[in-house]
Amino acid sequence: MIKHQEYYKALQRLINNEPSVVKKGSKINKRNVALEAGKKNASSIRKGRDFDDLIAAIDAASAKAKPPRKARVDKADTLAIRNRELQDMLDISHAKYLAAMNLLLENGLYSVEQPSAQVIDLNEKDNAVRPTFDDPMTKDM
Repeated sequence: MIKHQEYYKALQRLINNEPSVVKKGSKINKRNVALEAGKKNASSIRKGRDFDDLIAAIDAASAKAKPPRKARVDKADTLAIRNRELQDMLDISHAKYLAAMNLLLENGLYSVEQPSAQVIDLNEKDNAVRPTFDDPMTKDM
């Protein structure tokens, strides 16, 4: 018969994620194994009390149960990636703008030589009155 059999059964229930006392998904450690074994004193598993094999089994199960840590991405790397994404977005929007301007020029809807009638020269200091623009809704009235 194995010594401290109730502890080993509790450990196995925690490994299988089928505990009866502690919450499902609880960490595998000495405290939870003791609680799962029905012991009120969670510190009942101590070195020097013939628990060395049990402690080794708990440590091994705990190491297996831990999910591998994700590689830590440096903040500078994250910012560099975001900066590149934003630069790509800017390049795309600039290309779309140039394509739209080219389309307007080709169709004669925009002229580089002759400014539009509604363009206001803000450098003129004689314009003391705020200019008004033709409202297309009231143009025919």
